[in-house]
Amino acid sequence: MKTAIQYFLCLSCLGLLLSACDINNEEELAKSVPIESELEEIDFLKFSDFGCENAEWYANPELSDTFRIVNSIEELDRYIRINCIPQIDYSRYSLIIGNQFYPHGMEFIDEKVEESNSRIVYTLTYRKYESLIFEVSNINYHFVVKTPPQQKKLEVVFDIK
Repeated sequence: MKTAIQYFLCLSCLGLLLSACDINNEEELAKSVPIESELEEIDFLKFSDFGCENAEWYANPELSDTFRIVNSIEELDRYIRINCIPQIDYSRYSLIIGNQFYPHGMEFIDEKVEESNSRIVYTLTYRKYESLIFEVSNINYHFVVKTPPQQKKLEVVFDIK
C-alpha cells in the first residue's frame, strides 16, 4: 500500500510538472505570435501624384483578374500600356496595379487603403447596375504606397453594392 501511495504521488508530481511546462509553452507561444492590430486608413497616391494627371492605361493579358506589385519601370511596361510614364521613385514607393472583369455594368463609388501591422487592404467600392443592353466592366485599378508591400500581406477587396 505504501508503494502505491508513493507511486501515485510520483505520478501526480510528474503530471503537475508537465502541465506547468505546457502552460509556459503556451504563454511563450502567445508572446511570440504578433497580435493583428486594427486596420487604420492610410494615405495613398495615384498616377496623378507623379506627373500623369489624366493617365489612360490598359492592362496586358497577364494582369487579367489579378494584381501585381510593381517595383520598377520595366515591370510597369510588362504589365500595362500607358500614355504617360509616372515618375515614381521605386526605391521609396511601390505601385500596385490590377485588373478585374465583371459581366455587368459597374459604377465607381469609392476607394481606400487600410493598413495593420501585418497587411495592407485596398478596398474598391462599386455599384452594380443592370442595363437593357449587354454591358461588361473591365476595371483597371492602381495605388501607390510608401510602405513596401513585400513586408505585409496585400489584399484587394471589391465591395459591390
